[in-house]
Amino acid sequence: MKRILLTVLLIFIFTCASLSQSLSYIYFLDENVGWVGDNGGDKDPKTYVTNNGGLTWDVEFNDVMGDINFVNDSIGFFSTYRKTFKTTNQGMSWNEVYSDSDRSFYYRSKFFDENNGYLTRIVSQPLDYGTTLIKTTNGGA
Repeated sequence: MKRILLTVLLIFIFTCASLSQSLSYIYFLDENVGWVGDNGGDKDPKTYVTNNGGLTWDVEFNDVMGDINFVNDSIGFFSTYRKTFKTTNQGMSWNEVYSDSDRSFYYRSKFFDENNGYLTRIVSQPLDYGTTLIKTTNGGA
């Protein structure tokens, strides 16, 4: 297993040469499926996905990754600026479950099952700056 992870990491490093130098987050569900956030130096943020252990990367979202959290092999939550998404099929498709104003960023998430979890929200606006902890008992709906 360590050899597989090392191989994936090396492939990832060499592949990232084509990405910007602003990688913000990486998460692997297993040895094949993973995501990496590229904040694009705040110019062109994207989140990339691989389904082959990092050999190739495709754009998953045209937004920067805040956090990704899976509660089992199929169900996961993904946070970006202003939005949170849910998957029930290992990230093959994502449905928006929560969104907020244009000045919020969902920084971290922790879900315990498909319904119960927490999000941290950072509001960054002049005269209105702070962090909020949001609890959900219905999967963010």
